[in-house]
Parts: sequence; structure tokens; C-alpha cells
Amino acid sequence: MNILFIEFDNTGHHITLYMRLLLKEFIKKQDYKIWLLTTKEVFLSNEFRILQLDKIKLNKIFFINIPAKPLNKNYLTIIIYQLQYFLSIFIFFLKNNKNIKPDKIYFNHFDPFIFIFSIFFYFLNIRNVIGLYLNPKFHYYLYNIKNYSILDSFKKYLFSFLLSSKKINKIFVVDELFYKYSRKAFPNNKEKIKLVNEAISNYQYSYNIIKLKSKYGISPEHKVILVYGYLDLRKGIEELLLLYNNANFPTNIIIIFAGIQSQNVKFIFKKKEYSDLIRKKRIILLNRYISDKEEFYLFKITYLTWVAYSGGSHGSSGVLNKSIAMGTPIIVNNKSLNYWLVRKYNIGVSIDFSLKKKNFNIINKIFFKIKFY
Repeated sequence: MNILFIEFDNTGHHITLYMRLLLKEFIKKQDYKIWLLTTKEVFLSNEFRILQLDKIKLNKIFFINIPAKPLNKNYLTIIIYQLQYFLSIFIFFLKNNKNIKPDKIYFNHFDPFIFIFSIFFYFLNIRNVIGLYLNPKFHYYLYNIKNYSILDSFKKYLFSFLLSSKKINKIFVVDELFYKYSRKAFPNNKEKIKLVNEAISNYQYSYNIIKLKSKYGISPEHKVILVYGYLDLRKGIEELLLLYNNANFPTNIIIIFAGIQSQNVKFIFKKKEYSDLIRKKRIILLNRYISDKEEFYLFKITYLTWVAYSGGSHGSSGVLNKSIAMGTPIIVNNKSLNYWLVRKYNIGVSIDFSLKKKNFNIINKIFFKIKFY
């Protein structure tokens, strides 16, 4: 069986978790041949090198150029971006239609162009398409995660149209709310939607908490808030820093920001009030790719994982699931899917960015009174 695996994003955990773990399973099948469609930027990234370290061998690799993400995001720039994205894939299949005939096509990240695909999918001469749809949002208003927009109805219609295509084999989702919603919303094609768990690496290393803290210059009595993954403003970093740089914030807390920083985040850390905290080692910056081993150690010294994302980031979080696996309590924004999960499974607390005094009280209770585990 020939499988064409499509991935154009090396940020987050697309390669290091989803792609890596799937490919490990695929290559166990001796009759599977794995082809990859990606970009040279992804191929040369540190994340892609992890595949080579794991000795994951691909039978063929194809490269295409995709457009850069718009700097100023609005409806028009996003639509243009998604059209260009689709066009790049369309041209690839048009040029290679005779040479590349995979038995199955797997999109490791359907989100960037799923609605444009809904409109233009029938122009693609492909079949047996499977995709991972990480962050559907058009159902959120039903669960008070966000306000209703007419676009929610339009997106639902487009998704239903895509789902009805005979070219679509399966769409995997990690959002259990969406899966529950889809049973009634798409009754004729609900079997095409499959709920899967978030990808989590299963690893264990020996450790000593005090020694690990010492490695990062943290004394045993200090407690750690961890902000993990690709660091951009949507992760609520600015909101956390504003809370932290306040006299009411608990003084026995160290914040570790672990992961590659966006340009906007780098700029914020250069501000005097935060550079002083970095100099005093109250903030620790690990602006690099984090290996599995270091990731394990970081979560083991963490008392609380920050998943209180902002900037319209309402969807599922790999960091949240990683925290659950590590037994670490979580703090979330009260307007997100993560908030719904925290309430359902009692795995942390929520804050409201508009209520500073209340947030201080919540954080104080977490660090001095509440024991989750």
C-alpha cells in the first residue's frame, strides 16, 4: 500500500508527535510504502531531524512551495492564503497525476485549508483522503465557548459538503465535544468522523526533583509554572506576564517558558520590566527545541501548566493532554475547549483575564491550599 503523507507545518507538535508516532506505526507494516509531501523548510527543520534520529525511513519525499502565513490576519487575507495553499497542492497533483497514484492520502493537519477544500475539492483528481482535523470551532457557540457568528453556519455547511464527498474516507478529530455534536449534525456521514486521542509520547526517565530544579537554578522551595511549546502571543503569555509582574502575585513562583519564541514574544521579553525578572532568574527562558527527555524533566518539576490561551485560541491543546499524562494541574482561560475539559474531569482551575484580583486569589489558592493529586 502506498500512502502519501502531507505535512507543511513544523511548529507545535505536528511533526514531533502526530507525524512521528503515526509513521512509526506505518513502517511496522512491511507492505506499506510511505511518501511525504512537504516543504524544504520543514525538511530542514530541527523537528524533522527527530524523524531521522528515530530511523524513520521514507520511500519518497516530494517538495512544494506554499505561501507564507499572512502577518495581518483578517477574513480577506486568510481566504487569499487558503486559496494559495490549495492552489499549490492542486498544481502538484496536476503535474504528477500520472506518476503519483497513492492508495491513500493522509493530511496530518487539515485545518489550514479544510473550508477551501470543501469548495474546490472536486477539482482534485484524488481519492481515499484521510485527514486530522484538530480545531473545528463552528460548534463552540452551542457550549458557550464563544459567541455565535453567521460564519459558524456557513462553515458547518461547507464541512457537511466536504464530508459528503466520496473522495473523503475518514476525518479524525480530537475534540470530544465536536464528535458528540457531529452525531446529530451530520447523521448521513457521521461514520466518517472518528474520535482519536491527542498524540502523547510514552516515555519514562529516572529523576530527582531537587537535582532537576538545581539544573535550572531553581531552589527546592520555589514552585514552577510552565509555559510550553511554540511560544506566541495566543498562548496568553502577555496576560501571564502582566499578572506575574504585580505585587499581589505569589513570590515563591518561577515561570519557565520552554520552546521556540515568535518574534512578538521575543520583543516582549526585551521590555525592561520583564528583562529584570529574567536577570533575577524569576523567569527562565529556554528558547529552543525541547527534546523528549528534557520535556519529561520540565513537566516533572512543574507545579502548574499554563494553558490559559488567548487571542482566539479556543481549541484543543496538546500541552493540556501532556500535562494530564504527567499528572500536572492545569490553569486555563474560561473561554475555551480546555475550560470545558477542566470542568468535566476536574484537572485544574480557570481564570478570567478581565478579573485581575480574582485571578491572584485563584493562583494563591492553587499554590498554598489546593492539592489536585
